[in-house]
Amino acid sequence: MSLTYRQIQPQQLNLIEPLWDKLRLIHLEDSKNFKEHFVKLTFEERCKEFYQMSPYNIRITIVEDKEREIIAYSIATINQEKKNGKIESIFVGSDIRKNGIGTNLMEDMIFWMEKNNCSNLELSVVAGHEKVFKFYEKFGFYPRVTYMSRKKYND
Repeated sequence: MSLTYRQIQPQQLNLIEPLWDKLRLIHLEDSKNFKEHFVKLTFEERCKEFYQMSPYNIRITIVEDKEREIIAYSIATINQEKKNGKIESIFVGSDIRKNGIGTNLMEDMIFWMEKNNCSNLELSVVAGHEKVFKFYEKFGFYPRVTYMSRKKYND
């Protein structure tokens, strides 16, 4: 599989919107209690904070196939003050998993965050999507705390 990995700037986030939407639909399907959140969540809303970030504090990697179609992406951010690195989003289509793409993206994000002196690395997993735990555990990520949100029944 001939692939190209390259960095893009926040202003180019629209390139990943179709893949982000596929991930949103997976979260919608897997979510146990907050499906309405994923129904309402828009790409623009999700990316609002990314557009405001310094290019030094965000790393967006896309993966293109030989036809230059984007088939995977990852987004990582750094909070310099707190020395926190966060994997914000990663997506590899189910039809191309098991080819090492997710591993390459994870290793790249971790390397970038550690190179930038992040002492705490974290990521979030949607409740109901726990099947990804095994993948993240390969990189040393384990559940530490479960954050709970109050469900509004009139949404």
